Amino acid sequence: MSPNEKTTLHEIQRTIDCVMPWFDCRKETANWIPPNNGWSIHEILDHIVLTSHYLLLLIDKGARKSLAAKSKGDVISLPQEYELIPESLAESGIFRAFTWHRPEHMDPRKNSMEGDTKANFLQQMDQCRAVVQSLEGGWGHFTKTTMTVNAIGKLDVYQYIIFLCRHAQRHCAQMEENKSTFDKRNAE
Repeated sequence: MSPNEKTTLHEIQRTIDCVMPWFDCRKETANWIPPNNGWSIHEILDHIVLTSHYLLLLIDKGARKSLAAKSKGDVISLPQEYELIPESLAESGIFRAFTWHRPEHMDPRKNSMEGDTKANFLQQMDQCRAVVQSLEGGWGHFTKTTMTVNAIGKLDVYQYIIFLCRHAQRHCAQMEENKSTFDKRNAE
C-alpha cells in the first residue's frame, strides 16, 4: 500500500473518530437551533451524510474509470510537484476558512437521505475504504475530477475522498461551536 493510500485511509478513520461521538449527543443539544438560524447538530449530521452521498457518486465514477484504465494496461504518472493534500484542499477541513456555496440539494432542511443517519455515515466510510483498497497500487491517482469548492481544481480519487473527509471534519467544529453555545446559554 502506498503512502498516499495509507494517508487516505487515515483520513477516513480520523473522520469516523470525529463524527461518531456526535450521534450520541443529548437529544436536547442535538436538536437546538443556534440563534443565527444555523443548523442544529442533527441537521449538520444529515448534511454530512447528504453531501457525502453526492461526493461518493463522483468518487465511484472516478474509481470505475481508473480501474478500466488499469485493465487496459494504462500507466499512472504523477507530476513531480504532486501533493496529496494541497493547501486549498486542507482548508476545506477548517470551519469558516472560506465561504461555502452549498447547492440546495445538500440542504438538510429541504432534503434528506433515507434510512438511519448514523448507519448511512458508517456505510459511506466503509465505501470510501473499499474504494481505496480497490485502487491499491496508486490507481486512485489516475482519474481526476474538478472540484469547484474553494477553487480547488482537479482532484484525483484519493483527494476526493480526503475532501469528503475534511468536509465532515469541518462540520465537527461547527457542531462543537453549537454545543458550546448551547451549554453556555443553559448555564446562565
